[in-house]
Amino acid sequence: MGSLKSGILLRDRAYVPDHDSHDQMLKELGIQDDYLGASEKFVRFELSTRDDNLLTDVSTWTMKVDQDIIPAWFDADREKYDGIIVDAVREWAEKHIIKEGKHEKSEGIYYLFNDAEITLRGNAQATLRGNARATLLGNAQAELWGNAQATLWDNAQAMLMGNAIIGNCKIFENAIVISHKDSKVYVSKNWDMEVIS
Repeated sequence: MGSLKSGILLRDRAYVPDHDSHDQMLKELGIQDDYLGASEKFVRFELSTRDDNLLTDVSTWTMKVDQDIIPAWFDADREKYDGIIVDAVREWAEKHIIKEGKHEKSEGIYYLFNDAEITLRGNAQATLRGNARATLLGNAQAELWGNAQATLWDNAQAMLMGNAIIGNCKIFENAIVISHKDSKVYVSKNWDMEVIS
């Protein structure tokens, strides 16, 4: 799966927002991205799951420091700081990895499993696996894997990954579905299509 969650470690906490852009995080924290900052103030990190399994405990995920120069305080007490990172990502995962129930979100990035259901509005995004289901409204986006299902409205977009099939999607208004399995784009009947080589 590659890197799942990125963040910035400071001396006293880990910053783990919804997005994964280290550059954007540093701007949000008001920290200059330069040699002095990297050597004294912050550590860029990434965590990824083993065997592509997001349902495992965050403490089993693989951690990577994403910078060559690191502060001395990080090296001096690595176990303490690894714990701070795991705790911060675990807190993020508890809100964003959804295993069951019905949910409604208007912003953020979510991962759904099992029979979980979600209604996404605004700019919210989700990746669905197993038998998870989603209704997408506004500019919401989703990736569907396996038997996941989605109903798309407005300007919503979905990507079908792995063995997911278009039959699991209902498309309305200006919504669009891109299927990697059969290399096709699906839109509502209101659209005219033009293929550009």
